[in-house]
Amino acid sequence: MRPRSRGDWYEVVLGVALAAMVLYALGNSGVPRLLTDAEERGHSAVWVAVALLGFVLSAWTAAWSFAGPVAVTAARLHWVDWRRPDVAIRAARRRALLVSAVAGAVVAVTAGLALSAAVLPSVLPAVAVWTALQLLLLSAVELQRRDLDRTARLLPVAFGAAAVVVAAAEAWGAVAATVTACGAAAAGAAALAAGGGTGGRRDTVAELTPRWQLHRAARHRWAIVAGITLMDGDVVRIVRTRDARATRRALPAAVFRGPRPIRLAVAAFLRGLPAALTIGAVAVPVAFAAHEILGLTPALVVVVLAELVVTRVTARAAEAWLASPALPRSWGIGRNGPAAALAAPAVVVCAVVAAMVTAGLSLPVTAGLVLAALPVAVVLRRRSSRRPDTGLTVIATPMGAVSVQAVNRVVAGPDVAFVALLAAHLLSR
Repeated sequence: MRPRSRGDWYEVVLGVALAAMVLYALGNSGVPRLLTDAEERGHSAVWVAVALLGFVLSAWTAAWSFAGPVAVTAARLHWVDWRRPDVAIRAARRRALLVSAVAGAVVAVTAGLALSAAVLPSVLPAVAVWTALQLLLLSAVELQRRDLDRTARLLPVAFGAAAVVVAAAEAWGAVAATVTACGAAAAGAAALAAGGGTGGRRDTVAELTPRWQLHRAARHRWAIVAGITLMDGDVVRIVRTRDARATRRALPAAVFRGPRPIRLAVAAFLRGLPAALTIGAVAVPVAFAAHEILGLTPALVVVVLAELVVTRVTARAAEAWLASPALPRSWGIGRNGPAAALAAPAVVVCAVVAAMVTAGLSLPVTAGLVLAALPVAVVLRRRSSRRPDTGLTVIATPMGAVSVQAVNRVVAGPDVAFVALLAAHLLSR
């Protein structure tokens, strides 16, 4: 492996400094403003902070589950540490503990700043947050060592569900919290029945972490670094899809027959509907709770982010169809019809979410139309960003030379969502 040069360390330090400034602004002004607004509307700032902490713990466990607490590449384990692999594993574990200590300290300081600015106890909660993050890392290390991958994937879902239950209890009371908890339990039972439950513990304890866990974690970390370097999140998605268990078969050729893509629309809708419905079912209660506790603007932020995630998750087939000129020629049909059929789950689910939010929050019809049209705008915007350009334009940044075309691909989608958020907010005033 190539050692880092001074220029590489400069980029790392600059990136850490920028992230620290963003977190400081969030802890010094962003979160305290939310807690103050909750108190002004008659809600407890402590329980709102607990709900926010639940989402932070969900993101923390999801990040460690994807990147892996311990990672060793196949080449290093085969060519360098083949005699003593336990030494490499212990070194990787120490690095993970060091990174977790530093990152957990940043999160704890941010939480302490937010609680202090909101005139709440800050020292003990910050220490408790740091301790909880380190315990979660140790749990992730043990789960990886025991090869309990399903349990590691269920932890983020559990923390997120707990945060939603706390938000529902603070917004509407114990009855709504009970209903939300029952819904979360039903979703967990469905995940267990579908094969997403915990794996059984082995009779004998393995001496080392399984090598496939080490190699997969190393591939995921490489994908994250490559995605940041190339400014393209599809690298992470491709690696994650390749490592995921194949549970779906390719669409049969019969769905592409006929002058109109009716069969393709039905097949794409049925396949993409579960993921879209899951995100929508979580986003709608969170949006209503945010409206009750914090006001209209946070609720619109939740709705717009949920629609953006639904579109990015379920409209990838439509984007691939539009980006590839070979697919329409291979199937002998047009481009726009199948693309619209493949994007149908995102459009339908976002339209339903927009209708529910418009009726529940008493928004104007024009604001609802803006929210309903967001998935179509995101797909078209991402299509325009991936068209081939005749030239290459480079701009100078503190991180080095960056291509304008790469920046355009990165912001394609979120920029449309931001414009839709501003338009819906202005129309709702």
